[in-house]
Amino acid sequence: MTRRKRRRPGDAEKAPAGAAALEARGNALAAAGRFAEAAAAFERALRRRPGDFALLCNLGSALKELGRVAEARQAYRGALALEPRSAAALSNLAQLEAESGAHAAARKLYRRVLAVDPEDAEAWHDYSLIKTFEPGDPDLAAMQSLRARPGLAAGKAMFLDFAVAKALQDLGDHDAAFARFASGNRLQRTSLRYDVAGDEALVERIIGSFDAAFLAAHAGKGLMDERPIFIVGMPRSGTSLVEQILSSHSRVLGAGEVNHFRDAVVDVLGAGGRGFPEAVRGLGPRDFRRLGDAYVKRLAQGAGKAARITDKMPRNFFFLGLIHLALPKARIVHCLRDPVDTCLSCYQIHFAAGQEFAYDLGDLGRYYRLYARLMDHWRAALPGQFLDLSYEELVARPEPTMRRLLEFCGLPWEDACLDFHASGRPVHTASAYQVHRPIYRTAVRRWKRYEKHLGPLLEALGSLAGSD
Repeated sequence: MTRRKRRRPGDAEKAPAGAAALEARGNALAAAGRFAEAAAAFERALRRRPGDFALLCNLGSALKELGRVAEARQAYRGALALEPRSAAALSNLAQLEAESGAHAAARKLYRRVLAVDPEDAEAWHDYSLIKTFEPGDPDLAAMQSLRARPGLAAGKAMFLDFAVAKALQDLGDHDAAFARFASGNRLQRTSLRYDVAGDEALVERIIGSFDAAFLAAHAGKGLMDERPIFIVGMPRSGTSLVEQILSSHSRVLGAGEVNHFRDAVVDVLGAGGRGFPEAVRGLGPRDFRRLGDAYVKRLAQGAGKAARITDKMPRNFFFLGLIHLALPKARIVHCLRDPVDTCLSCYQIHFAAGQEFAYDLGDLGRYYRLYARLMDHWRAALPGQFLDLSYEELVARPEPTMRRLLEFCGLPWEDACLDFHASGRPVHTASAYQVHRPIYRTAVRRWKRYEKHLGPLLEALGSLAGSD
């Protein structure tokens, strides 16, 4: 989903001494992903500069990232009390409600945004994700009219393409929907500099660096902390669903989609981590423990006494060998879904950041193949060290699959895991709107509706596309 962060800068020159510095520190900490410290800085600044609109907005955003929904809501409402027609504050609060499953409240807030600015294409996009469109819907007509406007900026056109496509998909007009998805993806792809060949080469280097002999020689020498649960896989493969199930357990904290392991690798390898993967061959037991410790310190911030902490960064599949060496007791759950369904689902989403491979069908197929090749390598080099969890099996047989998941993670069964959709926990990923629903099966083999449009994807996937 889209994660806007439109923040009005404070008037530093008018601020009481200290408030501006705290605000700047809070902004820097938030940019670095250190949201607990950022929130503390904003709260201190507010004590010096009470009732400041920008500080309240920024505090709300930091608290939202921490999952402190009630406090974030209060901060955003405080900002809106000062500026009721602020599209940025309204959008941030709408996003918070949507990510927490309060879709009715979110829809009302997005209507307020669009009343302020009927041409806010990003708001139309976000609103479309939590609305079910019906025949003759005036909102679809409004979006189509805005999209047809001559000279419309490419960024606005892209958001509207995805929004209109979602509406047409709701209406069952799959051919027209795909045409809009294709247009939105083309617009986004032209704004990116990405070459899938670079990731293909990286995978070959990782396989060469992390052979079975090297992994066996260094096994069991890292940090013996059993709290982390890594959830990896392709985007749109069920990683958010699995984290939502696990985080509904009383002994589990869901940390969400964080870059903590990548950042720890950068810390240990130095020079921006550019030595990965070859530089890992020069590490010893002390280095692996240092890497595990650097990671856990980041992950465990604010975790209290949680027995397990989930890290749902899908791209951590690149690091599985190093994760095993740094954290031998960490659990790794690998989410699998039909390759074509996975890639199509990526193509039908505008990601807030990253996932540059997702905006071209050929790139998607090649990226899925490199991911599958690397996972096959890890499966052979690290036998029994991670759990393959099928999305299709999870939706077909929820309770037995959840029980197997919890057993693998060393957790007793709790019925709350079956009611994961009712937790109210905010989800900050592209799957935010799905995981607040009970298990459903309609996403299985969805690609068949679009098969005639998927030639480049099916060709790039090759044998992985299946035969039916």
